[in-house]
Amino acid sequence: MVVAGVVGALAMVPVGLALSVAGFEVNRYGELLAEQLTGTRRPVVLLALHLVIGVVSAVPLAVAAAALRPRPGIAVAGGVVYGATYWLVVNALALPLLYRRPAPWTEGAAAVWPSLLVHVVFGLAAAIVIARAQARAGFARPRPGQPPGGRHDTRKDGT
Repeated sequence: MVVAGVVGALAMVPVGLALSVAGFEVNRYGELLAEQLTGTRRPVVLLALHLVIGVVSAVPLAVAAAALRPRPGIAVAGGVVYGATYWLVVNALALPLLYRRPAPWTEGAAAVWPSLLVHVVFGLAAAIVIARAQARAGFARPRPGQPPGGRHDTRKDGT
């Protein structure tokens, strides 16, 4: 879970930097939160906070994956959906309310898609890490037509 959150958070960085260089805003709330908590927007502080938020943000995805034990492809698709849903709930609804900012869709597509994209990248990267960890540990469901296996598979019907 920690590794998934760190990898997901780090995967966002090059995409976010490329979007920033292209003139898009992708770290509005990270900067506001860093300033609020530490009084600074120094890059090292932003990165440290970003990694902590990444780890915390991966918790619901890891818990869902542990409970549902999806096949790897489904897990990765679920990560994409999770990233988009996280963006909607946190970055598009909760944080604008908290910081008294307009919802991104009121500012046009350029205020929506860059941030949405980096959050989808987070969900995708974190889900890949979680799916690989589950597969190595024998927690993932077998593919259709394969017998159940793995030392942790206690299901009798293989589903």
